[in-house]
Amino acid sequence: KVIGGFRTLAGFEAKAVRGPQGISQACNNDATCPLLGDEWEDARRSVVQIITSGGSSASSSFSAVCTGTLINSPTGRNFVLTAYHCLEGETVSDWSFVFNYEKECGRVGHQTSAFQDYLCGARLVWADKATDTILLEVHHAIPEDFGAYFAGWDARPLDPLDPFTVSFHHPSGDFKKVSVDTNAKAEGTCPFCGSLERSHIVVTGWDDGTTERGSSGCSLFNSDQRVVGVLSGGSAACPDNTGFDLYGKLQVAMGRGLGE
Repeated sequence: KVIGGFRTLAGFEAKAVRGPQGISQACNNDATCPLLGDEWEDARRSVVQIITSGGSSASSSFSAVCTGTLINSPTGRNFVLTAYHCLEGETVSDWSFVFNYEKECGRVGHQTSAFQDYLCGARLVWADKATDTILLEVHHAIPEDFGAYFAGWDARPLDPLDPFTVSFHHPSGDFKKVSVDTNAKAEGTCPFCGSLERSHIVVTGWDDGTTERGSSGCSLFNSDQRVVGVLSGGSAACPDNTGFDLYGKLQVAMGRGLGE
């Protein structure tokens, strides 16, 4: 059972998992599969699973899962970009960041050894509901043997929008997956983020893969492997990769104070 989330009459859904997680839908692609060339390995290594304290019910407690991306900065600090709606009043000092939560391409079942590289605790650096974007700083130094990579980003005006885009993410808290789209992009407004026009990039349908709850906060990479957006949610789903997804534009977030 998935707890929480947001849905409008148009089928929009915020994609943070709250409740049991670990098994995503069949049309997802393992991030380690050769859907993309080896040149995308760095971008893949920049993506982390985020586990929050979640909350509790009368019978049990539960965690929530989102996805985040390590972002390069001139200061070399451990910045992570993710979605504003993953907060929901929580204290990020309790959050955990899981690195390298992946499995071999096509391997069936879980690999318990994959859940080894993690750090706990962060502080909130910047937040903006309109673009559904937050910037965190992980408290502790990232060990070198985690092999972490800090992704580049592009906050320039996107005109036209790059048709080739990629997302690495943890749908339903599962091992890291990858989704690819080569279609023309649109611009839109996030229905639960506010009324700021053209605040989001619209992926109108994935060529391969999809997103789910747990994918929230994952980055949209352009063809230069730079982050241009952060996933808010959408109606994308298996089995036929139809539906849309909305990504808060990094360009707009920068104009609203991100990076200051």
